[in-house]
Amino acid sequence: MKIKQDIEDLLEITQTLKRETRLRVLRNILKILLIGFFVGRDIDRKISETRSRRNLIAERIRGYFDEIEGLLKRLGETKRIDAFTARVNERESLTTLLALGRDLRFMVTEKAKEGLALAGKEDSERYNEIALNCAREYLEQRKHSVDKRIEEIRNSGTYLIYPEKEHVNEMARLLIDDLEHFISNDTLPEFCPQTRAEMEEYLPIVLNYNSEFVKQRKKEYDYLFNKDRLSLDEEQKEAVVTDDKYNLVIAGAGAGKTEVLITRIAYLIKRKPDSVQSRRILAIAYQNKDVRQIERRLHERYDIDDVEIKTFHKLGKELLQMTGRKLDRNSIVDENKKHEVVRTFYKNRLTEPDFYRLFLQYVRTIHDDEKEDNSNNKTENLE
Repeated sequence: MKIKQDIEDLLEITQTLKRETRLRVLRNILKILLIGFFVGRDIDRKISETRSRRNLIAERIRGYFDEIEGLLKRLGETKRIDAFTARVNERESLTTLLALGRDLRFMVTEKAKEGLALAGKEDSERYNEIALNCAREYLEQRKHSVDKRIEEIRNSGTYLIYPEKEHVNEMARLLIDDLEHFISNDTLPEFCPQTRAEMEEYLPIVLNYNSEFVKQRKKEYDYLFNKDRLSLDEEQKEAVVTDDKYNLVIAGAGAGKTEVLITRIAYLIKRKPDSVQSRRILAIAYQNKDVRQIERRLHERYDIDDVEIKTFHKLGKELLQMTGRKLDRNSIVDENKKHEVVRTFYKNRLTEPDFYRLFLQYVRTIHDDEKEDNSNNKTENLE
């Protein structure tokens, strides 16, 4: 934020110059009294150097405001031209404008105004006018971005996913913070309070959007929730129509998770305006009987036949094979083998104390640091 540093330096240099000027006056008086020859002998040089520094900073400040004035002029010109090149240039200018936020917040403070006043009445009036015009354009562009996003949400007809919800909330909150800063510095009083009120009205709209969306979707797709003498309850319906980026549903045994999954698949395929092609859906189940049950009910209730439904094990096997792994029958534990392994383990645990002791020792050390000796012991224990 160079403009802030330049103005602060200008204020400091001005004070230094005043002190040095007073010292020179004092020296001249003492010289008349014949006692000032050794007081501030190099004061003229110091004053000259200080003035040079002040002029250099003043020139930088002038250049800074010339650039802002040019930026506002370019924005005004591109807005009047409906052409692709103009739109590209406008985006570049807007990017530059929006990067000036911290500078603009400083330039409306009393400290900045005091520093700019040192440039002279005519120049300081010009600087303040440019700063106000830039601040207004900056705030209007920020407001336009929030307005546009809120309108898109209202007209989307889709669920507002969490990252987008947080993004638009953050846009509105940051703009409110800027507006409150300008209001506290008595800047753009005809614009800032009204805009802040509009932004504050947007926050509950975003906050309540999904709950209203879910309520409407439950009514609109009620025909999906009553099939084959099945009727989903309100929580199950909510799980079906909630479309966040990630959806976690936790339910106990017998709570109807499979029914929700089946209805959710049908909803994704039939929902509007953002329906999902059935071949792009993958459903995962634990056992083959669950896969067959889901396939049958999707066909009978909703005439859906081309959704990929797999067990965890089949999906894992296919992924391994896609990487080039060759799997023989001994690489895959089927249901009978799995049950036999579990039965053998519990039998050994009860009848063979040495086996039980080794197993517990292995489990206790499984997350220890991988030292060579410890690793060897673990391997032996597991075998």
